[in-house]
Amino acid sequence: MTVALPEGAQKPAEVYARIAGARKNLSDFGEFVFGWPCMPHHRRWCDTLDDSTIKRVIILGPPSSAKTTWPGVIYTARQLGEDPTRHMAYLSYGQEVAESRSVAIRDTMVSPEFQYVYPTVKPNKKVGWGEGAWTLRRPNA
Repeated sequence: MTVALPEGAQKPAEVYARIAGARKNLSDFGEFVFGWPCMPHHRRWCDTLDDSTIKRVIILGPPSSAKTTWPGVIYTARQLGEDPTRHMAYLSYGQEVAESRSVAIRDTMVSPEFQYVYPTVKPNKKVGWGEGAWTLRRPNA
């Protein structure tokens, strides 16, 4: 018996290629894990953030240009996927805003798409997994 994939479904090889791409660059990571298209101005941001020779970056853009989304949430989630031992703080003009972004990043860590890309990254619920602070499993924790 032959089983056909539903129309529009991705073949496993295509999915594995997307996962590999998500591990290599921020734009592919954002598209795969979050499902958001990487527009040309986002790609410039992503390429800059992926360039390890650039040590300081200021990203300017008009309102609703996804500054919070791409550099704030997607980039931060990927950095933690790459190195879950990293300690990070999310700073903003208000506590509620910082906590909502932090929760968005935290929730990403346990999403199926993120877990396909970084399957060894797991929450450390014994230490903390709340809105104000949360921790990933680390060898030193």
